[in-house]
Amino acid sequence: MRLRPAFTLVELLVVIAIIGTLVGLLLPAVQAARESARKSTCTNNLKQHGLAFLNYESARNKFPPATIGQQYATFWVFLMPYEEQLAQYQLLTGANSGATKTSLDTQMATNWDNLSASEQASLAANPLMFCPSRRSPQRIGSGSGRGPLADYALVYQQYSANSGTVDAGLWQGYQCYVCDPNPAGVSAVRAATATCATGAVTTAQPSVPIRWTSRDGIKRITDGTSKTFLLGEKHIRGSELGRCCGSGMTDGSYLYVDWNWQEFGNSRNITQRLGDGPSDSGTGTDPNSGVGFGSWHVNACGFLRVDGSVTALTNDVSQQIRRNLGDVADGNTFSIE
Repeated sequence: MRLRPAFTLVELLVVIAIIGTLVGLLLPAVQAARESARKSTCTNNLKQHGLAFLNYESARNKFPPATIGQQYATFWVFLMPYEEQLAQYQLLTGANSGATKTSLDTQMATNWDNLSASEQASLAANPLMFCPSRRSPQRIGSGSGRGPLADYALVYQQYSANSGTVDAGLWQGYQCYVCDPNPAGVSAVRAATATCATGAVTTAQPSVPIRWTSRDGIKRITDGTSKTFLLGEKHIRGSELGRCCGSGMTDGSYLYVDWNWQEFGNSRNITQRLGDGPSDSGTGTDPNSGVGFGSWHVNACGFLRVDGSVTALTNDVSQQIRRNLGDVADGNTFSIE
């Protein structure tokens, strides 16, 4: 009898050990490559939003309003036709084929409820609204703050970077004051200016707008479009994804802005520190829930400038720099590369 050559048990164990070592060495590199690709996708999403903003401004000579009223459409809705989302936009403007027509004159939560499940899914499936490092498209089907979700928010700031007053810890909903002819805020985009129902107030929840127009144009940004931030990655802790509403559960629909912690999904306060990943509890420090910016990338939060370019801030960047970049006319024109 002739014995066939074969590996001994020791040789097999050595080969297995070598393969295991190689896999262990390659896995971090593979994960880093995947995160790099996800970060590039996130950056591209911000750039696409920037193009939509600039195209809207070019066509109308003003930016879309941050919101046209409490629980009414936000700027995201008005950007849809400029981001190849015309069919989704028509679902919210009465041009949809559903049995119950919707309209921008109707509160967005009501519009959402009037859509079929497939129409809701269509609105929620826009990949431009999500950073793949954090999640895939997601929505809240019912309850307060219901609607499609998003990972990006408008850069908001109440006080000038040169003011002695720093924004309060919470966002506080100043973007809602559409009835105020001179609302607080030094950001590039603010709430619409509106003719509101008789008796409308300017220091509390506004009444239903009767007529509205965009408030701000690009000429207002005297610091320069390359020196002013427009959008950023909003801070959402892992436990907050897909949850709304109340303190500690503020993800929220991007379709509308509500009040009293109901939904602050469209704007964030850039004066608050940047959130540090999915496990950032914010305990004892800012940003509080639903307030600040922050990503799930490693020590980098992406921001869109008004000129359409994108940059990233490290989590330890100073508050003064963030305040300068959020102010359209503070006189500071340094750049962040």
